[in-house]
Order: sequence, then C-alpha cells, then structure tokens
Amino acid sequence: MLTHVPIGPMPDGTYAIGYSTPGCSVMTVVSTGMTKQRAQEEAARLNEEQQARADKILRDQEHRNRVLGLTPAIDYLPDWMPDTPVAIAARMKVADAEQQKRAAAIERDRQLQMRPETLRPVTDYLSEIELADGAEEGE
Repeated sequence: MLTHVPIGPMPDGTYAIGYSTPGCSVMTVVSTGMTKQRAQEEAARLNEEQQARADKILRDQEHRNRVLGLTPAIDYLPDWMPDTPVAIAARMKVADAEQQKRAAAIERDRQLQMRPETLRPVTDYLSEIELADGAEEGE
C-alpha cells in the first residue's frame, strides 16, 4: 500500500504531499502549495481513504470467494512450501478442521449407538419392502 507523506519545505516555503513510487527512488507528488499542518492532515486523509479502499477490496474478494465456494490460496501452501511459517500455520488450520470433522463423526456414531433401531442393515429394510410387496400381490 502506498503511504502518503508531507514533502518539504519547498523553496517557496510550502509543502507538498507525495508517495514513494514503487520500483523507483523518485517521489510521486500528489498535491502542492500547502502549509505544513494542512499537508499532514491531507496526507493522513489520503492514507485513510486508501486503507478503506484496500479493506473494501479484501472484503469483496472474501465475499466473492465464499459465494463461489473458492478456497483461499494460503490453504494450498503446504503442498509446495512445506517449511515456511505461513505453511505451518495453514497445516495446523487444516489439522484442526480435520480433527473437528473426526470429532463430529465420532459424536454421530455415538448418537446412533444410543438408538439401536437406526443401526439395522439395509438388507433388512429391503427384505421388509419385498415382503410387503409379496403380501400385496397375494391379496
């Protein structure tokens, strides 16, 4: 993100606002002819606006990814960058999610064991249907 800063004083005693140009050692001037206080206020305002735009873009991307069901790229880091701190954190996040899934599956199994009627094999249900069909044909 670009950071706006006051530049000056200029030869005429005024200040300007600028930011470091990416990839270049020259400042890009945004506005000129201000007092020092006004330049500081304007630089702060521009930085706040830029931060708000960056936050909005990030929120929009996250929302779009949720709507489309996309996974953030950071989740794929462990496959090709196994020893970076970011990849380690991503692996821990995945491990936590897997652990939660296992815990949910164990809880479902426990609930099913408490209700034995739900544990009947599928063949029993099929044979009941066949018997019911046979009884209807015999009538």
